[in-house]
Amino acid sequence: MRSSKTLLFLLLSAVAFAQQKGVPCDSLLAISALEEAIHCLEDRHQENPTGPAYEKLLQAYLLNEDSVSATKLAKRQAKAHGQMRPQYYVDYWHLSKSLDRRGPDYVVIQNLTRSNPFSVRATVQQLERYGYIQEGIDLFLLAESERPQINVAYERALLHAQLGQYELQYLAYLQALQQNRGYLATIEAKIAQNLSFDESGIHSQTIKKVLLDALKRGANPLFEQLYLFVLRQEGNFAQAITYLKASSKQGPLAVEPLIEIAQECVELGEHPLAQDALEFLLSNAQELRYVGRLEYVLVQLAQSYVASNLNDEFQQLSSQYPMGSQRGVFQWELYRESQQFKGLSKSPESLSAYSENLALLRDMYPAGKQRGLVYLAEADAKRSYGQFDEALMDYARAEQLLGDSEEGDQARLEKALCALYRGDITWAKTQLEVLLKSTSKTIANDAMEYALLISANTVEDTLMEGLQLMKEALLLEAQWEYSQALERYESLLNILIAHELYDDLLLRLGRLHAQLGQYAQAREYFIQLEAVSKGGMWLEEGIYFAAKMSALLKSESAALELEDYLVEYPNGLYTEEARQFYRTFTP
Repeated sequence: MRSSKTLLFLLLSAVAFAQQKGVPCDSLLAISALEEAIHCLEDRHQENPTGPAYEKLLQAYLLNEDSVSATKLAKRQAKAHGQMRPQYYVDYWHLSKSLDRRGPDYVVIQNLTRSNPFSVRATVQQLERYGYIQEGIDLFLLAESERPQINVAYERALLHAQLGQYELQYLAYLQALQQNRGYLATIEAKIAQNLSFDESGIHSQTIKKVLLDALKRGANPLFEQLYLFVLRQEGNFAQAITYLKASSKQGPLAVEPLIEIAQECVELGEHPLAQDALEFLLSNAQELRYVGRLEYVLVQLAQSYVASNLNDEFQQLSSQYPMGSQRGVFQWELYRESQQFKGLSKSPESLSAYSENLALLRDMYPAGKQRGLVYLAEADAKRSYGQFDEALMDYARAEQLLGDSEEGDQARLEKALCALYRGDITWAKTQLEVLLKSTSKTIANDAMEYALLISANTVEDTLMEGLQLMKEALLLEAQWEYSQALERYESLLNILIAHELYDDLLLRLGRLHAQLGQYAQAREYFIQLEAVSKGGMWLEEGIYFAAKMSALLKSESAALELEDYLVEYPNGLYTEEARQFYRTFTP
Protein backbone atom coordinates (compact mmCIF):
# COMPACT_ATOMS: atom_id res chain seq x y z
CA MET A 1 0.00 0.00 0.00
CA ARG A 2 2.79 2.36 0.96
CA SER A 3 4.56 1.73 -2.33
CA SER A 4 1.33 2.49 -4.25
CA LYS A 5 0.87 5.79 -2.45
CA THR A 6 4.49 6.65 -3.07
CA LEU A 7 4.12 5.91 -6.75
CA LEU A 8 0.96 8.05 -7.00
CA PHE A 9 2.70 10.90 -5.18
CA LEU A 10 5.67 10.75 -7.53
CA LEU A 11 3.40 10.67 -10.58
CA LEU A 12 1.37 13.68 -9.42
CA SER A 13 4.54 15.52 -8.50
CA ALA A 14 6.00 14.84 -11.94
CA VAL A 15 2.83 16.12 -13.63
CA ALA A 16 2.77 19.23 -11.45
CA PHE A 17 6.46 19.88 -12.15
CA ALA A 18 5.97 19.35 -15.89
CA GLN A 19 2.95 21.70 -15.87
CA GLN A 20 5.07 24.35 -14.22
CA LYS A 21 7.60 23.96 -16.98
CA GLY A 22 4.93 24.05 -19.68
CA VAL A 23 6.03 20.77 -21.26
CA PRO A 24 3.22 18.24 -20.88
CA CYS A 25 0.22 20.04 -22.40
CA ASP A 26 0.63 18.41 -25.79
CA SER A 27 1.38 15.03 -24.23
CA LEU A 28 -1.71 15.19 -22.03
CA LEU A 29 -3.80 16.14 -25.05
CA ALA A 30 -2.34 13.28 -27.05
CA ILE A 31 -3.34 10.70 -24.39
CA SER A 32 -6.81 12.26 -24.04
CA ALA A 33 -6.21 13.41 -20.48
CA LEU A 34 -8.48 16.33 -21.42
CA GLU A 35 -9.16 17.91 -18.04
CA GLU A 36 -5.45 18.05 -17.19
CA ALA A 37 -4.64 19.26 -20.71
CA ILE A 38 -7.25 22.05 -20.49
CA HIS A 39 -5.91 23.30 -17.16
CA CYS A 40 -2.39 23.23 -18.53
CA LEU A 41 -3.33 25.00 -21.80
CA GLU A 42 -5.44 27.66 -20.01
CA ASP A 43 -2.35 28.63 -18.04
CA ARG A 44 -0.20 28.74 -21.14
CA HIS A 45 -2.82 30.75 -23.07
CA GLN A 46 -3.08 33.30 -20.25
CA GLU A 47 0.69 33.74 -20.32
CA ASN A 48 0.73 34.23 -24.14
CA PRO A 49 -2.75 35.02 -25.59
CA THR A 50 -1.64 34.92 -29.25
CA GLY A 51 0.67 31.94 -28.87
CA PRO A 52 0.12 28.35 -30.04
CA ALA A 53 -1.70 27.42 -26.83
CA TYR A 54 -4.86 29.11 -28.15
CA GLU A 55 -5.37 26.66 -31.01
CA LYS A 56 -4.66 23.67 -28.77
CA LEU A 57 -7.00 24.92 -26.06
CA LEU A 58 -9.78 25.38 -28.60
CA GLN A 59 -9.16 21.82 -29.77
CA ALA A 60 -9.22 20.51 -26.20
CA TYR A 61 -12.58 22.19 -25.46
CA LEU A 62 -14.10 20.67 -28.60
CA LEU A 63 -12.68 17.23 -27.84
CA ASN A 64 -14.21 17.53 -24.39
CA GLU A 65 -17.55 18.41 -26.04
CA ASP A 66 -17.54 21.79 -24.31
CA SER A 67 -18.78 23.92 -27.20
CA VAL A 68 -19.81 26.74 -24.88
CA SER A 69 -16.25 27.24 -23.58
CA ALA A 70 -14.88 26.88 -27.13
CA THR A 71 -17.22 29.57 -28.47
CA LYS A 72 -16.48 31.91 -25.55
CA LEU A 73 -12.74 31.44 -26.12
CA ALA A 74 -13.04 32.18 -29.86
CA LYS A 75 -15.22 35.24 -29.15
CA ARG A 76 -12.74 36.66 -26.62
CA GLN A 77 -9.85 35.99 -29.00
CA ALA A 78 -11.63 37.66 -31.95
CA LYS A 79 -12.63 40.74 -29.93
CA ALA A 80 -9.16 41.13 -28.45
CA HIS A 81 -6.91 40.30 -31.41
CA GLY A 82 -9.10 39.83 -34.51
CA GLN A 83 -8.39 43.24 -36.02
CA MET A 84 -4.80 42.26 -36.74
CA ARG A 85 -5.44 38.50 -37.03
CA PRO A 86 -8.79 37.93 -38.79
CA GLN A 87 -8.33 34.14 -38.58
CA TYR A 88 -9.66 34.41 -35.01
CA TYR A 89 -12.93 35.73 -36.44
CA VAL A 90 -13.04 32.66 -38.69
CA ASP A 91 -13.02 30.47 -35.56
CA TYR A 92 -15.78 32.57 -33.92
CA TRP A 93 -17.87 32.70 -37.13
CA HIS A 94 -17.53 28.96 -37.81
CA LEU A 95 -18.38 27.88 -34.25
CA SER A 96 -21.39 30.19 -34.10
CA LYS A 97 -22.60 28.96 -37.48
CA SER A 98 -22.09 25.23 -36.78
CA LEU A 99 -23.74 25.49 -33.32
CA ASP A 100 -26.56 27.69 -34.67
CA ARG A 101 -25.75 30.46 -32.24
CA ARG A 102 -25.59 34.17 -32.63
CA GLY A 103 -22.23 35.31 -33.88
CA PRO A 104 -20.46 37.64 -36.33
CA ASP A 105 -21.53 38.06 -39.94
CA TYR A 106 -19.10 36.79 -42.59
CA VAL A 107 -18.88 40.38 -43.89
CA VAL A 108 -16.74 41.17 -40.84
CA ILE A 109 -14.04 38.81 -42.15
CA GLN A 110 -14.29 40.37 -45.61
CA ASN A 111 -13.98 43.90 -44.24
CA LEU A 112 -10.98 42.94 -42.11
CA THR A 113 -9.33 41.47 -45.24
CA ARG A 114 -9.97 44.71 -47.14
CA SER A 115 -8.33 46.75 -44.42
CA ASN A 116 -5.44 44.30 -44.00
CA PRO A 117 -4.97 42.28 -47.24
CA PHE A 118 -1.62 40.87 -46.14
CA SER A 119 -3.37 38.86 -43.41
CA VAL A 120 -5.28 36.85 -46.02
CA ARG A 121 -3.03 33.77 -46.11
CA ALA A 122 -3.59 32.94 -42.43
CA THR A 123 -7.30 33.71 -42.74
CA VAL A 124 -7.74 31.44 -45.78
CA GLN A 125 -5.70 28.72 -44.11
CA GLN A 126 -8.23 28.74 -41.26
CA LEU A 127 -11.17 28.69 -43.69
CA GLU A 128 -9.63 25.74 -45.52
CA ARG A 129 -9.19 23.92 -42.21
CA TYR A 130 -12.96 24.07 -41.71
CA GLY A 131 -13.70 23.10 -45.32
CA TYR A 132 -14.72 26.54 -46.65
CA ILE A 133 -12.79 26.23 -49.92
CA GLN A 134 -14.86 28.55 -52.12
CA GLU A 135 -14.90 31.17 -49.36
CA GLY A 136 -11.11 30.92 -49.28
CA ILE A 137 -10.91 31.46 -53.05
CA ASP A 138 -13.23 34.48 -52.84
CA LEU A 139 -11.20 35.96 -50.00
CA PHE A 140 -7.97 35.56 -52.01
CA LEU A 141 -9.62 37.33 -54.96
CA LEU A 142 -10.77 40.12 -52.64
CA ALA A 143 -7.25 40.60 -51.27
CA GLU A 144 -5.81 40.58 -54.82
CA SER A 145 -8.27 43.28 -55.87
CA GLU A 146 -7.12 45.45 -52.95
CA ARG A 147 -3.39 44.71 -53.38
CA PRO A 148 -2.54 43.19 -56.82
CA GLN A 149 1.10 42.78 -55.77
CA ILE A 150 0.17 40.45 -52.91
CA ASN A 151 0.86 37.38 -55.13
CA VAL A 152 -1.45 34.70 -53.73
CA ALA A 153 -2.32 33.25 -57.15
CA TYR A 154 -0.38 30.01 -56.53
CA GLU A 155 -2.19 29.34 -53.22
CA ARG A 156 -5.51 30.13 -54.92
CA ALA A 157 -4.69 27.64 -57.69
CA LEU A 158 -4.39 24.87 -55.08
CA LEU A 159 -7.88 25.70 -53.78
CA HIS A 160 -9.33 25.68 -57.32
CA ALA A 161 -7.83 22.21 -57.74
CA GLN A 162 -9.65 20.96 -54.63
CA LEU A 163 -12.99 21.97 -56.19
CA GLY A 164 -12.14 20.51 -59.60
CA GLN A 165 -12.00 23.99 -61.15
CA TYR A 166 -9.11 23.01 -63.42
CA GLU A 167 -9.25 25.85 -65.91
CA LEU A 168 -9.23 28.39 -63.06
CA GLN A 169 -6.41 26.40 -61.43
CA TYR A 170 -4.18 26.64 -64.51
CA LEU A 171 -5.06 30.28 -65.12
CA ALA A 172 -3.98 30.98 -61.54
CA TYR A 173 -0.70 29.13 -62.19
CA LEU A 174 0.02 31.41 -65.14
CA GLN A 175 -0.80 34.46 -63.02
CA ALA A 176 1.60 33.20 -60.34
CA LEU A 177 4.34 32.77 -62.97
CA GLN A 178 3.86 36.32 -64.20
CA GLN A 179 4.30 37.57 -60.65
CA ASN A 180 7.23 35.31 -59.76
CA ARG A 181 9.10 33.08 -62.23
CA GLY A 182 10.50 31.16 -59.26
CA TYR A 183 7.25 29.18 -59.22
CA LEU A 184 8.11 27.48 -62.54
CA ALA A 185 9.72 24.31 -61.16
CA THR A 186 6.97 23.86 -58.55
CA ILE A 187 4.20 24.34 -61.12
CA GLU A 188 5.89 21.92 -63.53
CA ALA A 189 6.00 19.31 -60.76
CA LYS A 190 2.27 19.82 -60.04
CA ILE A 191 1.37 19.54 -63.73
CA ALA A 192 3.53 16.42 -64.17
CA GLN A 193 1.72 14.83 -61.22
CA ASN A 194 -1.68 15.71 -62.67
CA LEU A 195 -0.77 14.32 -66.10
CA SER A 196 0.49 11.06 -64.56
CA PHE A 197 -3.00 10.27 -63.26
CA ASP A 198 -4.97 11.91 -66.08
CA GLU A 199 -6.90 8.91 -67.41
CA SER A 200 -9.76 11.07 -68.74
CA GLY A 201 -7.40 13.56 -70.39
CA ILE A 202 -9.08 16.52 -68.69
CA HIS A 203 -5.84 17.97 -67.33
CA SER A 204 -4.01 17.59 -70.64
CA GLN A 205 -6.80 19.29 -72.61
CA THR A 206 -7.29 22.06 -70.07
CA ILE A 207 -3.68 23.08 -69.52
CA LYS A 208 -2.94 23.10 -73.26
CA LYS A 209 -6.04 25.21 -73.97
CA VAL A 210 -5.13 27.70 -71.25
CA LEU A 211 -1.52 27.95 -72.44
CA LEU A 212 -2.37 28.28 -76.13
CA ASP A 213 -4.97 30.98 -75.39
CA ALA A 214 -2.36 32.85 -73.35
CA LEU A 215 0.29 32.50 -76.08
CA LYS A 216 -2.16 33.81 -78.69
CA ARG A 217 -2.52 36.97 -76.63
CA GLY A 218 1.23 37.54 -76.72
CA ALA A 219 4.58 35.78 -76.58
CA ASN A 220 5.77 34.81 -73.12
CA PRO A 221 8.93 32.69 -72.77
CA LEU A 222 7.74 31.15 -69.49
CA PHE A 223 4.37 30.12 -70.95
CA GLU A 224 6.11 28.69 -74.02
CA GLN A 225 8.50 26.75 -71.80
CA LEU A 226 5.57 25.39 -69.80
CA TYR A 227 3.68 24.41 -72.98
CA LEU A 228 6.69 22.50 -74.29
CA PHE A 229 7.07 20.86 -70.88
CA VAL A 230 3.50 19.55 -71.12
CA LEU A 231 4.02 18.19 -74.65
CA ARG A 232 7.27 16.45 -73.63
CA GLN A 233 5.60 14.97 -70.55
CA GLU A 234 2.99 13.47 -72.88
CA GLY A 235 5.64 12.25 -75.31
CA ASN A 236 4.06 14.46 -77.98
CA PHE A 237 7.36 15.42 -79.61
CA ALA A 238 5.85 15.87 -83.09
CA GLN A 239 3.53 18.62 -81.85
CA ALA A 240 6.38 20.22 -79.89
CA ILE A 241 8.58 20.35 -83.01
CA THR A 242 5.70 21.72 -85.11
CA TYR A 243 5.08 24.46 -82.57
CA LEU A 244 8.76 25.43 -82.37
CA LYS A 245 9.04 25.57 -86.16
CA ALA A 246 6.07 27.92 -86.30
CA SER A 247 7.35 30.13 -83.47
CA SER A 248 10.80 30.29 -85.13
CA LYS A 249 9.25 31.74 -88.28
CA GLN A 250 7.65 34.53 -86.26
CA GLY A 251 10.56 35.26 -83.94
CA PRO A 252 14.09 34.10 -83.02
CA LEU A 253 15.13 30.58 -84.00
CA ALA A 254 14.27 28.21 -81.12
CA VAL A 255 17.70 26.59 -81.13
CA GLU A 256 18.00 25.30 -77.57
CA PRO A 257 14.47 23.82 -77.28
CA LEU A 258 14.76 22.09 -80.66
CA ILE A 259 18.18 20.65 -79.80
CA GLU A 260 16.88 19.35 -76.45
CA ILE A 261 13.85 17.71 -78.07
CA ALA A 262 15.98 16.24 -80.88
CA GLN A 263 18.33 14.74 -78.31
CA GLU A 264 15.43 13.30 -76.30
CA CYS A 265 13.97 11.78 -79.49
CA VAL A 266 17.32 10.15 -80.27
CA GLU A 267 17.48 8.63 -76.78
CA LEU A 268 13.95 7.22 -77.15
CA GLY A 269 14.54 5.87 -80.66
CA GLU A 270 12.23 8.43 -82.31
CA HIS A 271 14.67 8.83 -85.20
CA PRO A 272 12.42 10.52 -87.83
CA LEU A 273 11.36 13.21 -85.35
CA ALA A 274 14.96 13.82 -84.25
CA GLN A 275 16.04 14.15 -87.87
CA ASP A 276 13.13 16.47 -88.62
CA ALA A 277 14.18 18.84 -85.83
CA LEU A 278 17.85 18.71 -86.88
CA GLU A 279 17.07 19.30 -90.54
CA PHE A 280 15.09 22.41 -89.64
CA LEU A 281 17.95 23.72 -87.50
CA LEU A 282 20.65 22.88 -90.03
CA SER A 283 18.79 24.74 -92.75
CA ASN A 284 18.13 27.81 -90.59
CA ALA A 285 20.94 28.10 -88.03
CA GLN A 286 23.65 30.04 -89.76
CA GLU A 287 25.50 31.22 -86.71
CA LEU A 288 28.70 29.31 -86.01
CA ARG A 289 28.07 29.26 -82.26
CA TYR A 290 25.25 26.76 -82.78
CA VAL A 291 27.20 24.39 -84.94
CA GLY A 292 28.88 22.49 -82.10
CA ARG A 293 25.54 21.63 -80.45
CA LEU A 294 23.99 20.58 -83.73
CA GLU A 295 27.02 18.48 -84.55
CA TYR A 296 26.80 16.68 -81.21
CA VAL A 297 23.15 15.68 -81.66
CA LEU A 298 23.74 14.80 -85.31
CA VAL A 299 26.46 12.34 -84.28
CA GLN A 300 24.15 10.91 -81.61
CA LEU A 301 21.46 10.36 -84.23
CA ALA A 302 23.94 8.68 -86.57
CA GLN A 303 25.22 6.46 -83.76
CA SER A 304 21.67 5.47 -82.92
CA TYR A 305 21.03 4.52 -86.56
CA VAL A 306 24.16 2.37 -86.56
CA ALA A 307 23.41 0.78 -83.18
CA SER A 308 19.86 -0.04 -84.34
CA ASN A 309 21.20 -1.59 -87.53
CA LEU A 310 19.41 1.06 -89.63
CA ASN A 311 22.15 1.25 -92.24
CA ASP A 312 20.00 2.73 -95.02
CA GLU A 313 18.93 5.55 -92.74
CA PHE A 314 22.53 6.21 -91.77
CA GLN A 315 23.65 6.29 -95.39
CA GLN A 316 20.88 8.74 -96.25
CA LEU A 317 21.87 10.98 -93.34
CA SER A 318 25.53 10.72 -94.26
CA SER A 319 24.95 11.69 -97.89
CA GLN A 320 22.51 14.43 -96.91
CA TYR A 321 24.98 16.19 -94.67
CA PRO A 322 28.55 15.88 -96.01
CA MET A 323 29.08 19.28 -94.50
CA GLY A 324 32.81 19.36 -94.37
CA SER A 325 34.91 21.24 -91.94
CA GLN A 326 34.23 24.64 -93.50
CA ARG A 327 31.28 24.89 -91.08
CA GLY A 328 33.32 23.64 -88.18
CA VAL A 329 31.47 20.37 -87.79
CA PHE A 330 34.59 18.35 -87.23
CA GLN A 331 33.09 15.66 -85.01
CA TRP A 332 30.36 14.83 -87.53
CA GLU A 333 32.79 14.70 -90.42
CA LEU A 334 35.12 12.37 -88.51
CA TYR A 335 32.31 10.07 -87.44
CA ARG A 336 30.81 9.99 -90.94
CA GLU A 337 34.16 9.12 -92.49
CA SER A 338 34.82 6.32 -89.97
CA GLN A 339 31.41 4.73 -90.47
CA GLN A 340 31.72 4.92 -94.23
CA PHE A 341 35.10 3.21 -93.96
CA LYS A 342 33.67 0.40 -91.81
CA GLY A 343 31.13 -0.31 -94.54
CA LEU A 344 33.78 -0.76 -97.24
CA SER A 345 35.17 -4.11 -98.25
CA LYS A 346 38.64 -4.71 -96.88
CA SER A 347 41.40 -3.66 -99.24
CA PRO A 348 44.67 -1.72 -99.10
CA GLU A 349 43.05 0.86 -101.37
CA SER A 350 40.20 1.43 -98.91
CA LEU A 351 42.63 1.98 -96.04
CA SER A 352 44.76 4.30 -98.18
CA ALA A 353 41.78 6.41 -99.25
CA TYR A 354 40.51 6.62 -95.67
CA SER A 355 43.95 7.62 -94.38
CA GLU A 356 44.13 10.37 -97.00
CA ASN A 357 40.76 11.76 -95.92
CA LEU A 358 41.83 11.68 -92.28
CA ALA A 359 45.12 13.35 -93.16
CA LEU A 360 43.17 16.26 -94.67
CA LEU A 361 41.21 16.64 -91.43
CA ARG A 362 44.39 16.31 -89.36
CA ASP A 363 46.19 19.00 -91.34
CA MET A 364 43.38 21.44 -90.56
CA TYR A 365 44.08 20.98 -86.86
CA PRO A 366 47.86 21.09 -86.27
CA ALA A 367 47.46 20.62 -82.52
CA GLY A 368 44.99 19.88 -79.77
CA LYS A 369 42.02 17.61 -79.27
CA GLN A 370 40.82 17.40 -82.89
CA ARG A 371 44.21 16.26 -84.13
CA GLY A 372 44.33 13.65 -81.35
CA LEU A 373 40.89 12.32 -82.33
CA VAL A 374 42.02 11.93 -85.95
CA TYR A 375 45.03 9.89 -84.82
CA LEU A 376 42.68 7.76 -82.70
CA ALA A 377 40.42 7.06 -85.69
CA GLU A 378 43.41 6.26 -87.93
CA ALA A 379 44.85 3.90 -85.31
CA ASP A 380 41.52 2.03 -85.15
CA ALA A 381 41.62 1.58 -88.92
CA LYS A 382 45.21 0.32 -88.97
CA ARG A 383 44.44 -2.11 -86.15
CA SER A 384 41.48 -3.46 -88.11
CA TYR A 385 43.90 -4.29 -90.93
CA GLY A 386 46.31 -6.03 -88.55
CA GLN A 387 48.90 -3.24 -88.71
CA PHE A 388 49.51 -3.41 -84.95
CA ASP A 389 52.86 -1.61 -84.78
CA GLU A 390 51.61 1.35 -86.81
CA ALA A 391 48.37 1.40 -84.81
CA LEU A 392 50.27 1.45 -81.49
CA MET A 393 52.26 4.49 -82.63
CA ASP A 394 49.09 6.36 -83.63
CA TYR A 395 47.41 5.44 -80.32
CA ALA A 396 50.46 6.83 -78.50
CA ARG A 397 50.24 10.08 -80.53
CA ALA A 398 46.51 10.36 -79.75
CA GLU A 399 47.13 9.69 -76.06
CA GLN A 400 49.73 12.45 -75.88
CA LEU A 401 47.49 15.02 -77.61
CA LEU A 402 44.31 14.12 -75.71
CA GLY A 403 45.98 14.06 -72.27
CA ASP A 404 44.01 13.32 -69.11
CA SER A 405 40.58 13.34 -70.67
CA GLU A 406 37.93 10.77 -71.46
CA GLU A 407 39.19 10.69 -75.05
CA GLY A 408 42.75 10.22 -73.75
CA ASP A 409 41.59 7.27 -71.65
CA GLN A 410 39.89 5.88 -74.75
CA ALA A 411 43.21 6.02 -76.61
CA ARG A 412 44.93 4.24 -73.71
CA LEU A 413 42.24 1.55 -73.67
CA GLU A 414 42.52 0.92 -77.40
CA LYS A 415 46.33 0.81 -77.14
CA ALA A 416 46.07 -1.87 -74.44
CA LEU A 417 43.64 -3.90 -76.56
CA CYS A 418 45.92 -3.57 -79.56
CA ALA A 419 48.70 -5.08 -77.45
CA LEU A 420 46.34 -7.88 -76.41
CA TYR A 421 45.52 -8.74 -80.05
CA ARG A 422 49.22 -8.70 -80.88
CA GLY A 423 49.81 -11.23 -78.08
CA ASP A 424 51.44 -9.02 -75.45
CA ILE A 425 48.89 -10.12 -72.84
CA THR A 426 50.80 -9.32 -69.64
CA TRP A 427 51.53 -5.71 -70.66
CA ALA A 428 47.92 -5.29 -71.85
CA LYS A 429 46.63 -6.45 -68.45
CA THR A 430 48.86 -3.93 -66.64
CA GLN A 431 47.52 -1.06 -68.78
CA LEU A 432 43.92 -2.18 -68.34
CA GLU A 433 44.27 -2.24 -64.56
CA VAL A 434 45.44 1.40 -64.62
CA LEU A 435 42.29 2.32 -66.56
CA LEU A 436 40.05 0.91 -63.84
CA LYS A 437 40.44 4.34 -62.19
CA SER A 438 39.18 6.21 -65.27
CA THR A 439 36.65 8.94 -64.58
CA SER A 440 34.65 7.60 -67.52
CA LYS A 441 32.27 4.93 -66.28
CA THR A 442 32.11 3.33 -69.73
CA ILE A 443 35.89 3.13 -70.16
CA ALA A 444 36.43 1.84 -66.62
CA ASN A 445 33.79 -0.82 -67.24
CA ASP A 446 35.37 -1.86 -70.57
CA ALA A 447 38.80 -2.00 -68.94
CA MET A 448 37.42 -4.17 -66.16
CA GLU A 449 35.78 -6.49 -68.68
CA TYR A 450 39.02 -7.16 -70.55
CA ALA A 451 41.14 -7.30 -67.38
CA LEU A 452 38.78 -9.92 -65.95
CA LEU A 453 38.84 -11.75 -69.25
CA ILE A 454 42.61 -12.11 -68.91
CA SER A 455 42.45 -12.88 -65.17
CA ALA A 456 39.76 -15.53 -65.62
CA ASN A 457 41.89 -17.17 -68.24
CA THR A 458 45.02 -17.30 -66.09
CA VAL A 459 43.55 -18.71 -62.85
CA GLU A 460 43.67 -22.32 -63.94
CA ASP A 461 45.01 -21.88 -67.44
CA THR A 462 48.60 -20.80 -67.03
CA LEU A 463 49.29 -21.39 -70.69
CA MET A 464 46.36 -19.09 -71.53
CA GLU A 465 45.02 -21.55 -74.08
CA GLY A 466 41.44 -20.30 -73.60
CA LEU A 467 42.39 -16.73 -74.35
CA GLN A 468 44.49 -17.82 -77.29
CA LEU A 469 41.39 -19.54 -78.69
CA MET A 470 39.29 -16.40 -78.19
CA LYS A 471 41.93 -13.97 -79.40
CA GLU A 472 41.14 -14.57 -83.07
CA ALA A 473 37.45 -13.85 -82.49
CA LEU A 474 38.28 -10.77 -80.39
CA LEU A 475 40.41 -9.42 -83.22
CA LEU A 476 37.73 -10.10 -85.83
CA GLU A 477 35.28 -8.18 -83.64
CA ALA A 478 37.72 -5.27 -83.32
CA GLN A 479 38.10 -5.32 -87.11
CA TRP A 480 34.31 -4.94 -87.48
CA GLU A 481 34.09 -8.39 -89.07
CA TYR A 482 31.05 -9.21 -86.98
CA SER A 483 29.72 -12.21 -88.93
CA GLN A 484 33.11 -13.92 -88.95
CA ALA A 485 33.65 -13.15 -85.27
CA LEU A 486 30.24 -14.64 -84.50
CA GLU A 487 31.09 -17.87 -86.28
CA ARG A 488 34.39 -18.13 -84.42
CA TYR A 489 32.80 -17.47 -81.00
CA GLU A 490 30.06 -20.05 -81.65
CA SER A 491 32.68 -22.66 -82.56
CA LEU A 492 34.13 -22.25 -79.06
CA LEU A 493 30.89 -22.94 -77.14
CA ASN A 494 31.50 -26.64 -76.59
CA ILE A 495 35.26 -26.21 -76.16
CA LEU A 496 35.01 -23.57 -73.38
CA ILE A 497 31.84 -24.81 -71.66
CA ALA A 498 33.74 -25.75 -68.49
CA HIS A 499 36.21 -22.86 -68.71
CA GLU A 500 36.21 -19.64 -66.66
CA LEU A 501 35.79 -17.77 -69.93
CA TYR A 502 32.41 -19.37 -70.75
CA ASP A 503 30.32 -16.48 -69.35
CA ASP A 504 32.52 -13.98 -71.24
CA LEU A 505 31.86 -16.00 -74.38
CA LEU A 506 28.08 -15.89 -73.84
CA LEU A 507 28.23 -12.13 -73.25
CA ARG A 508 30.09 -11.52 -76.51
CA LEU A 509 27.80 -13.81 -78.49
CA GLY A 510 24.78 -11.91 -77.20
CA ARG A 511 26.31 -8.54 -78.03
CA LEU A 512 27.31 -9.55 -81.54
CA HIS A 513 23.88 -10.95 -82.39
CA ALA A 514 22.41 -7.67 -81.12
CA GLN A 515 24.93 -5.71 -83.22
CA LEU A 516 23.66 -7.60 -86.28
CA GLY A 517 20.03 -6.92 -85.38
CA GLN A 518 19.39 -10.56 -84.41
CA TYR A 519 17.63 -9.70 -81.16
CA ALA A 520 15.90 -13.04 -80.54
CA GLN A 521 19.18 -14.98 -80.79
CA ALA A 522 20.91 -12.34 -78.65
CA ARG A 523 18.25 -12.68 -75.97
CA GLU A 524 18.77 -16.44 -75.73
CA TYR A 525 22.48 -15.97 -75.04
CA PHE A 526 21.81 -13.28 -72.42
CA ILE A 527 19.33 -15.57 -70.67
CA GLN A 528 22.01 -18.28 -70.63
CA LEU A 529 24.47 -15.73 -69.25
CA GLU A 530 22.05 -14.87 -66.45
CA ALA A 531 21.70 -18.56 -65.62
CA VAL A 532 25.45 -19.29 -65.42
CA SER A 533 26.37 -16.01 -63.68
CA LYS A 534 24.21 -16.33 -60.58
CA GLY A 535 26.08 -14.16 -58.11
CA GLY A 536 28.85 -13.66 -60.66
CA MET A 537 30.39 -10.76 -62.53
CA TRP A 538 28.08 -10.70 -65.54
CA LEU A 539 24.74 -11.22 -63.81
CA GLU A 540 23.67 -7.59 -64.24
CA GLU A 541 24.56 -7.70 -67.96
CA GLY A 542 22.59 -10.91 -68.42
CA ILE A 543 19.46 -9.48 -66.77
CA TYR A 544 19.59 -6.07 -68.44
CA PHE A 545 20.50 -7.10 -71.98
CA ALA A 546 17.87 -9.86 -72.00
CA ALA A 547 15.31 -7.21 -71.03
CA LYS A 548 16.66 -4.80 -73.65
CA MET A 549 16.32 -7.42 -76.38
CA SER A 550 12.72 -8.03 -75.29
CA ALA A 551 12.13 -4.28 -75.59
CA LEU A 552 13.65 -4.17 -79.09
CA LEU A 553 11.48 -7.15 -80.05
CA LYS A 554 8.42 -5.28 -78.67
CA SER A 555 7.72 -8.30 -76.46
CA GLU A 556 4.81 -8.20 -74.01
CA SER A 557 7.20 -9.21 -71.25
CA ALA A 558 9.57 -6.28 -71.87
CA ALA A 559 8.04 -3.89 -69.32
CA LEU A 560 8.11 -6.52 -66.57
CA GLU A 561 11.70 -7.54 -67.38
CA LEU A 562 12.86 -3.91 -67.35
CA GLU A 563 11.03 -3.31 -64.09
CA ASP A 564 12.75 -6.35 -62.54
CA TYR A 565 16.13 -4.96 -63.58
CA LEU A 566 15.38 -1.49 -62.16
CA VAL A 567 14.27 -3.00 -58.85
CA GLU A 568 17.38 -5.19 -58.67
CA TYR A 569 19.82 -2.49 -59.84
CA PRO A 570 18.44 0.98 -58.92
CA ASN A 571 21.94 2.44 -59.40
CA GLY A 572 23.29 -0.02 -61.94
CA LEU A 573 25.43 0.47 -65.02
CA TYR A 574 22.42 0.60 -67.32
CA THR A 575 19.78 2.11 -65.04
CA GLU A 576 19.23 5.34 -67.00
CA GLU A 577 18.99 3.52 -70.33
CA ALA A 578 16.59 0.99 -68.77
CA ARG A 579 14.36 3.81 -67.50
CA GLN A 580 14.14 5.29 -70.98
CA PHE A 581 13.09 1.95 -72.46
CA TYR A 582 10.66 1.38 -69.58
CA ARG A 583 8.88 4.70 -70.21
CA THR A 584 8.11 3.63 -73.77
CA PHE A 585 6.26 0.54 -72.50
CA THR A 586 4.27 2.17 -69.70
CA PRO A 587 1.63 4.90 -69.83
